Amino acid sequence: MGSIRNRPGFKEERFLLAKQFARLTGGEGIAMRVLGDMTQEYVTSMGQFLMPLKEAYPNKPLDFWNNISQDIGDSILNRGRESLSLFFDMIAPVYYENFTTSELKELIKFYESPLGQKLQNTTKAMVRGIHQNACDWSGIILERSTQMISDKLENLRDELSNNGDA
Repeated sequence: MGSIRNRPGFKEERFLLAKQFARLTGGEGIAMRVLGDMTQEYVTSMGQFLMPLKEAYPNKPLDFWNNISQDIGDSILNRGRESLSLFFDMIAPVYYENFTTSELKELIKFYESPLGQKLQNTTKAMVRGIHQNACDWSGIILERSTQMISDKLENLRDELSNNGDA
């Protein structure tokens, strides 16, 4: 996929606003969580790669091997932090494609306002609350569905036994 910057009609101002909006809406936190998860998985899998070396050098203490894994993990995280600009270059097209320059300006203005800040600061708690309510709701639906199925099976059993099919 070619760079959005090479497309006819590309607008640098809109692209920079898209990057700014991505930062304002928590893009950095998302990037670092993904990078942290990926790094943890990578460090965990390092044990498999280090196993032949551990077997070849059994006198090396466990801390030696753990430090190697930790150093690799730290290196990955540092590279990620250093390349956040690349991350925002990569996600800015999502906003660029979906919002005009004036819409991005309005969104940025909103997210920088007290109400926009409040929205950002409460979103996680609201999502957790909505998720909990959705779980509770699905439990109610499951309970009602289970009862409905049980009633239908009971009716079917009665119907079959009344017809002498039992």
